[in-house]
Amino acid sequence: MAIDGVSVHSPARPELAAAIADPGFTPGRADLPAVIDLLGEADEDAAELAERALLRAGTAASPALQGRLAAAVAPLRARIVRVLGRLAVVDAGLRSVLLGCLADADPRARRNAIVALGKLADPAVAAALVAHARVETSTPHLRSLVEALGKCGDEQALAWLDGLDDPDPELQRLRGRARIMLGRSLGRETSDAAIDDDWDAGFARAVAVFMNGATIPTTDAYGERIVDDSFLVIFNASADPIEWCIPGPEWSRRWTIDLDTSDPERGVSRTVDKRPGDLLEVPDRSMVVLRSVTPAGPTPAGLHAVRRRTTPSATDPITDHPTSEMTT
Repeated sequence: MAIDGVSVHSPARPELAAAIADPGFTPGRADLPAVIDLLGEADEDAAELAERALLRAGTAASPALQGRLAAAVAPLRARIVRVLGRLAVVDAGLRSVLLGCLADADPRARRNAIVALGKLADPAVAAALVAHARVETSTPHLRSLVEALGKCGDEQALAWLDGLDDPDPELQRLRGRARIMLGRSLGRETSDAAIDDDWDAGFARAVAVFMNGATIPTTDAYGERIVDDSFLVIFNASADPIEWCIPGPEWSRRWTIDLDTSDPERGVSRTVDKRPGDLLEVPDRSMVVLRSVTPAGPTPAGLHAVRRRTTPSATDPITDHPTSEMTT
């Protein structure tokens, strides 16, 4: 069946597949097994509806999720870990589950565990992440570990970050930011020389700006709220190409390239499909504009949105999405 353009299938509980699309629906305990089935849908949009429903159920969903984790396979396994990670903020008992997932055979499950643990202010978690970072060899997972330790790390984490020597430009960009964040949280002053060194690095000459079309504060001539497309604009002023990691699903679940100043045909075709965690090569001395084609979430309840394409001017206010992921 299709719900608001999203294909959702549930042979056993078709009425439940329709119900999870309603933001006001909270699944009961008897519904949880079927909702978890929907979480494993091949259609990512349908799976996201199931994830939101499970989060509305809160910690009551934890036992059912943990029960399914042991035998779950991709893509369900990584999605269960992601939901458990979000629930771990209010359920300290889930932290041991996430720590166990650091050695999971599913790379996406491992990454989701790392990201979730980085949001928990727990010395034991920081120590476990440092221990894992010392033996991790996967560059994408090292990137996630660097970001996580920049948020929750300690003196040992800072020492590991200082000694991290890897040629990957994106990893070094994240490392530089994490060192500053962690140094400040530990009460250390960042020397001018260290900051100058970071700015001299090639990765520091790339910056991204998120233009959120869902947070335009002005209204149209009829007093209705204006909603426009959201864009991610990436500038690379260095003499070398750089790989940019597409930000998480809270920004957007899918992007396409509208403009690439180094290759005009790339934007005209609009066939590039990028998702959170994907890498995008931004050519040297160029600008790439990505447009969100699958927004992070629906328009907040109670707000009537008028979809209208507008031409921005220099005086139009732009509000960044409230997260530190895009801080450079």
